[in-house]
Amino acid sequence: MIEIFRDALDFIRFYRERHPALFWVEVTAVGFILILIFWQLFFPSRSNRRSGKRAVRSTLLSGKVLFLIVSLIAAMIPALIRLSGWFSREEEIVISAENGYVFGIDVSHYSGTINWNEVRQSRHPIKFIFIRATMGSNGKDRQFIRNWNQAASSGYIKGAYHYYRPGEDPALQFRNYARNVKLLTGDFRPVLDIERVGNIKTEDLRAGVKEWLNMAENKYGVKPIVYTGLSFYKKYFEGHLNGYPLWIAAYDGEHRLGNLKWTMHQFTDKLSVAGIDEYVDGNRFSGSLQDLNLLRIP
Repeated sequence: MIEIFRDALDFIRFYRERHPALFWVEVTAVGFILILIFWQLFFPSRSNRRSGKRAVRSTLLSGKVLFLIVSLIAAMIPALIRLSGWFSREEEIVISAENGYVFGIDVSHYSGTINWNEVRQSRHPIKFIFIRATMGSNGKDRQFIRNWNQAASSGYIKGAYHYYRPGEDPALQFRNYARNVKLLTGDFRPVLDIERVGNIKTEDLRAGVKEWLNMAENKYGVKPIVYTGLSFYKKYFEGHLNGYPLWIAAYDGEHRLGNLKWTMHQFTDKLSVAGIDEYVDGNRFSGSLQDLNLLRIP
């Protein structure tokens, strides 16, 4: 139950980041309707207050309350439609293979149930795929095993990433990753996804992240890849992750990266790919396909 609650919080953050306008429209609409329902239930009209409990029961069944409940459901319909993928799928706007970068995507169970046969037919020049494996000390992506096996059988270079939860034991978090992910020769190095500070001090966040990274390096014999957002990196980790390959999310163009020495650049979170109903993250590697081999388990 606790893990379900944590995953729900992760999804709320994911939804807020990916669809900020729709997220706040939904929050405002749902909040407004809840206030109206609360008002009707606990502050009935004066005539109803005189009638006591019978009036309260009548209010609960009244058309007004029923209308408010229907309104609450209606307020959630845009989000439900968006999450269902009914209208989210679009024609592929193909990423050019002539831009000097090797292209790939990353997915999680938020991407829904992927049709890998269609992904193989995608016109995007997909060479690699990163797949979310675990979250925190005991969370596991619901689609990881399926996505991991299908990506392998589809011939993509594949990697597995762990979503770091601040405040949870970094050693337990790494063990969760190592227990669920079996990296083989040719797979990408382990990847740590850092996006939040949580309620801990910055120095504690850095120490926990370094502990996870050190444990991964000791087990696999290679330095892990670190994923994070550009602003987050500059605020909390710049100068503290020297020597680690950086996978940086920045969606307003490569120019935002400036002089930062990046290895992977997540340049969009709104890519349409055949076989995936939700938007997908688009990533490029700063080198050739041969150079990409340096990020793989030897």
